Amino acid sequence: MTLQVVADILRRRQTLGWLVGGSVRDRELGCLSPDLDIVVLGDAAAAARELARQLKAPWFVLSERHPAYRIMGPDGCIDVAPVKGGDIFADLAERDFTVNAMAVPLGGTDIIDPFGGLEHIRQRRLVTVSDRVFRDDPLRMMRAAHFHHVLGLEIDAGLAAAVRGQAPLLAATARRCSNALHRAEAGDARPGTLGGRGSARGPQAETIGRHGVAGIDGRETRRGRRRIATIAARACCRALPLGNGSLGARGYPR
Repeated sequence: MTLQVVADILRRRQTLGWLVGGSVRDRELGCLSPDLDIVVLGDAAAAARELARQLKAPWFVLSERHPAYRIMGPDGCIDVAPVKGGDIFADLAERDFTVNAMAVPLGGTDIIDPFGGLEHIRQRRLVTVSDRVFRDDPLRMMRAAHFHHVLGLEIDAGLAAAVRGQAPLLAATARRCSNALHRAEAGDARPGTLGGRGSARGPQAETIGRHGVAGIDGRETRRGRRRIATIAARACCRALPLGNGSLGARGYPR
């Protein structure tokens, strides 16, 4: 119903749009996910505004850094963002894992899958889109732990080595680590994030809990946030099947 409303609005606006990311992944995994992720080739704010008016639902700016908008729809959240890079293939190339780098045109049925995400879903494998995904956003390492434990996607040796080698990069995202860890501790994040809506505390959250994150809040000092990032790196690596290796003196997972 909601997807049809979106497709009708974009058709009237003569705007191309795609269902992307976790919405496509969860459908192929057979998981129920009421939330929708949509990208449009055009004015995302105008599309979100019209969709919110049509659904009689509130909406707001989701991200100031990257223009994205969230509509609180009757069945779940609908996130609307502009296509990155000028076309859907460039947009998918900027995503984290191949299972999240698929798209379905609104009003169509054929899956756009340039990185083999469908095959990796069949193999239950978690594979990065490129070798730069963790440098672009270190918090994706925590998402890898989530996808492994909650979706049952297996971590191959290359991904495990990448997480182990780049875990210290989480220190650069200390504030975001703090937010993600609190969501994991509460178990109330959206599907596709560390906690997962409606899920019990997973193994990664249990690992985090054993390190005492629950007592750290957003009022912590910069030093405290860096400690949270260190805990996040250790918890992330311990939550993944990384083998028995350890890092050097400055490597967090030991």
